Amino acid sequence: MAISSWITNFKAECGDNYETAMKKYNTYKDAHASRAELLREISDLRRRLEDKTMEADLYNEMIKIAEEEFKIPIRKNGMPSSEEPARATCGGAGCAGC
Repeated sequence: MAISSWITNFKAECGDNYETAMKKYNTYKDAHASRAELLREISDLRRRLEDKTMEADLYNEMIKIAEEEFKIPIRKNGMPSSEEPARATCGGAGCAGC
């Protein structure tokens, strides 16, 4: 029953035209190939994001260690490290960064 209904639906959509049937098949095949390509690309992008995240964490740790070891501020004001909460400053004249 399932095959006969599929054939009936196929004939209704494409008729007996071979070219129309092949175009429909190729569209279906291309959609699945595109899906596989997109899944590979997503996987690659996730891996690259993980690499960049680890790289950023490494840079933050290097800056933190350098600031602690050499006692020099490397980060600009207003850019707290990822581990420390932002500190409020009074902003008054002559303020040394409360």
